[in-house]
Amino acid sequence: MPAHMGPIAEWRASVTATARLAAPNVLHDDTPFFSGDPSNWKVWFDHASPGAIDGCEHLHFSHATLALDAAIDALGVALNTTPLALLDVSAGRLVVPFGPMIKSESGYYLLTPTGNIERPQVTLFRGWILDEVRKDDARLAGLLNAKK
Repeated sequence: MPAHMGPIAEWRASVTATARLAAPNVLHDDTPFFSGDPSNWKVWFDHASPGAIDGCEHLHFSHATLALDAAIDALGVALNTTPLALLDVSAGRLVVPFGPMIKSESGYYLLTPTGNIERPQVTLFRGWILDEVRKDDARLAGLLNAKK
């Protein structure tokens, strides 16, 4: 499942963020899985607004959900992937203060041992999870189109 990433913030914090990141706190996910990789913020800024990250304050968290919680608590603007943030955005706890949403180089995969691929339980689960992904894709498209 491909993922997109973009800035998210609590709606009151997004007022500051909408000033094109005029020095809000930038919330980082420093999950060890990504260590050695360039910061997702650096990748996003290089795409959206080269050099803009340099003037911001930075808060670092050991996991994406902690950065997400900090954004909900209005501590700054987080960069998160759509599958993780979509429910909070849909519920109004977070907003996408500005774009763009860019395709993430990471994604989510359903893995099973080769011998299990045809098992009815695996087939049923795979069908359900793919239906959920399609629903999330439609929900995301609706949210992004509503911002235009």
